[in-house]
Amino acid sequence: MGKAWRGDGATWAIALREQVDRWRGSREKGAAMPEALWASAAVLARAHGVYAVSRELGLCYDTLRRRSGWPGRPKREAAGSGGGFVEVRAAQILGSSPTAGPLVEVWDGSGAHLAVRPGEQDGLDVAEVVRAFLSRQG
Repeated sequence: MGKAWRGDGATWAIALREQVDRWRGSREKGAAMPEALWASAAVLARAHGVYAVSRELGLCYDTLRRRSGWPGRPKREAAGSGGGFVEVRAAQILGSSPTAGPLVEVWDGSGAHLAVRPGEQDGLDVAEVVRAFLSRQG
């Protein structure tokens, strides 16, 4: 059998990658990967993202997405249909005049998205907002 597939060496994937490589080296042609390996890959996908895990382990992205319960990227909704993303400018919350500023966007491993465009007069601690966003549970 040829050389086992390797990702870029993420430390969180080493143990499972070794198990998957052992299975690949000993499997019969066309045999399905054992459920225990898929279950472990699904746990990693929920923690690190489906793409990262599928790349690290050389697994089918769509199969891993389904097995991990990852809903995938939501389809774009028509304007005014009540989509799940709302942009709120810090100036709107803090009552200061809107000014142009840098845009800070952060995505977590679950697909949640934070976008902050602080103005010069907002007094918003962007680092604290990002920390709170990334440390929230659920």
